[in-house]
Amino acid sequence: MKLPKILKNRLLVSLMLGFYTLIATQVNAQDKVPDLQDLVGVRGSSGEMEMKNRGYEFLRTDKSDSGVYMYWQESSSGKCVMVRVEEGRYQSFVYTPDFDCQNSSSND
Repeated sequence: MKLPKILKNRLLVSLMLGFYTLIATQVNAQDKVPDLQDLVGVRGSSGEMEMKNRGYEFLRTDKSDSGVYMYWQESSSGKCVMVRVEEGRYQSFVYTPDFDCQNSSSND
C-alpha cells in the first residue's frame, strides 16, 4: 500500500517532533539546579531547613550503598530535584525525570 505524499510528510513531521521532544527531555534531566548550588557541602539538617525556606517540598529518601538520595519538588516549577548526600553533607542537586517524584512516600 502506497501512502499519499501529504500523509508521508505529516508522518515525518510527527516523528521528528517526537524525536526532538525526547531529546529535550533527556537533556533537562540531570541538569544542575542553579538555585541550590550554594548548598553543596552543607550538613543535611541545615540544608533541609533551607530548602523548605526556598519553597521545595520534601518527598522521600532512598538509601543505597553509594549514598543517600533525597527527592524534592520545586514548588515554583513543579520539577523534580534529586539531592545526593554523602557522610551527612549535600553533594549535588540535579533535576531528575518527573516520574522519580510521582507517587512518593517518605521512607526515611
